[in-house]
Amino acid sequence: MFTRILVPIDGSKLSKESAIAAVSLARNLGAEIVAFVVTPVYKMRVIEDAAFAPGTLSEVDFNRAVKRSSKTYLGEIQTMAEARGIVFTAAQVSSDKIAPAIIEAAEKHGCDLIFIGSHGRSNLVQIFLGGVTTKVLSLSSIPVMVYRSPKKKAKRAAAKRA
Repeated sequence: MFTRILVPIDGSKLSKESAIAAVSLARNLGAEIVAFVVTPVYKMRVIEDAAFAPGTLSEVDFNRAVKRSSKTYLGEIQTMAEARGIVFTAAQVSSDKIAPAIIEAAEKHGCDLIFIGSHGRSNLVQIFLGGVTTKVLSLSSIPVMVYRSPKKKAKRAAAKRA
């Protein structure tokens, strides 16, 4: 059914957990994985007359750090995918508009499914915080599978019982 799955990642625990689930799904379907990272765009901080605020990174150092982090995140999924014989592609872009960047990457790489994690916040919180997953769901014409951590669900159920 699905042959090429885009898996957006950001290095968070939820992202890693959803990537593991996406790799399992890809293996079961015989699908390929396109792991994707959206990194922030460099913005120089200006304080009065100073071009850089104390302790900030130069653009070169910022881009180097972003590249290093992206390589680490993508490498983790690549190791999982290749160990299971899954065709793997890595992709990264810099953008401040994360949801549209995810959708554009799925289209560019010929993906027929976006597999994305969700923190499962309430609707009110989503309205005020504007979750990336919610935006992807509302903007994408490509099917989106939302991964919810079973660990978080178990925590919430235990809290309700207490």
